[in-house]
Amino acid sequence: MSIVPILFAVGIVILAMYFLLNKKSEDKDREGVVKDILKKDVLAVDFGGGRPVVVKLFGITPATEAEMLDEKILAFLDESLRGHRVSVRPVSVSSAELMTAEVRTLGGEYVNAALVRHGFARWQV
Repeated sequence: MSIVPILFAVGIVILAMYFLLNKKSEDKDREGVVKDILKKDVLAVDFGGGRPVVVKLFGITPATEAEMLDEKILAFLDESLRGHRVSVRPVSVSSAELMTAEVRTLGGEYVNAALVRHGFARWQV
């Protein structure tokens, strides 16, 4: 009995495990409908799975309560996003119901940039 077939099989298993452990998990953009505005930087987005996913906007800090812009921010987000389809690129996924992501309208506008442009948020550095 030769040891070559056994070594060959072990090599195949090790190679397969290497590729499985080192595969790149590229999070692709997902499209969904904004169902609700939960906070100044948190949206509820329905991707068609039945339950909306809580999406926190990545890379910005919304205006503080001292700046008294809460109502304007929520009105802006409500008017521009609620009921509209958006493209969501996950940055980190905490669970099936919670993620931090970059959100764009289907027209290509980056939601964070719009909030910063209107003075409703600042870029995080």
